[in-house]
Amino acid sequence: MLEDSLEIVNVVASGAFDREFDLASLAERLNQVSGIDASHDESSSSLYIDFAGVKPLCVMYMSGSYSIRGGGSVEGVESVQQKLMAVLREAGISTDHREPFEVKNIVCIGELDEQLVLGDIQKSSSFDNAEFEPEQFPGLIYRDPETGGTAIIFSNGKVNITGLRSPESINQLFEFVRENI
Repeated sequence: MLEDSLEIVNVVASGAFDREFDLASLAERLNQVSGIDASHDESSSSLYIDFAGVKPLCVMYMSGSYSIRGGGSVEGVESVQQKLMAVLREAGISTDHREPFEVKNIVCIGELDEQLVLGDIQKSSSFDNAEFEPEQFPGLIYRDPETGGTAIIFSNGKVNITGLRSPESINQLFEFVRENI
């Protein structure tokens, strides 16, 4: 569970089936299922699947891999994955997996409730792995060696956290930033 000052803005998860797909044919089959809008993009060899009234987008690839992105929660992405499996089974398609479905990245935003001097933070020994080049980007980029995540810190106190897969590791990185600012 995320602490109150953090909000999930995107969750990306993926998996892979144990087969390849003819995406044009799959789009035709899925569009016969009520509440599904499947569109094949030949230029990127992708099949975009929208579930009516559900935000996360499912993208399937010819190789059999798929991703679900744009979710506001891990539970929301998992729910779309379950809907995808049900729709594929309804269309008579095997849902055996080569790679299990798992969360790959959670993006969060947080608020430190104070104005920050990023140049001073960069000089702090706590932020040895920080990059700050205000001529190129207005945020301080801190890559945390412990969690493997990245915190992008802005002078208005906003923090973006990315590159992590669990709420616990996100909380850990945000707490580090808060305690060492």
